[in-house]
Amino acid sequence: MNVLRLVPSVRPGEAFPGAGIRTRREYLDFEIDGTGLGESLRSLGVDVIAVAPAELGVDALPDGRVPLFVCPEGGALGCGAVTVVLERTAGEVVWRDFGRQTDYDPAVSRERYAGLGPFRFSRAQYDAALS
Repeated sequence: MNVLRLVPSVRPGEAFPGAGIRTRREYLDFEIDGTGLGESLRSLGVDVIAVAPAELGVDALPDGRVPLFVCPEGGALGCGAVTVVLERTAGEVVWRDFGRQTDYDPAVSRERYAGLGPFRFSRAQYDAALS
């Protein structure tokens, strides 16, 4: 079984010459077995922040997939989210089939995320980590 923790994380802000900014965001990242999942995504070139743990388990997309990470600028599903299939049983929670999608297009892009998961958590440990 994997072990899930929530750890404070920061996406640094930045001003770009000429125009545009990158907004600083403080959030709780999902740490799995000592490795930040957000950091793993950034190493793949994906700029996202984790969603609030209270939102996990809510079927936010029509296909039932659950967003774990969203666009750091607006937090909206429309600019892309990293989503998973979230399965719950009495004793276990599984995050599998990582992909990127939006709330306006049913397509899920999985290629970049093929090396992530599946992650299996004890239901008791998972619920405790998110509470």
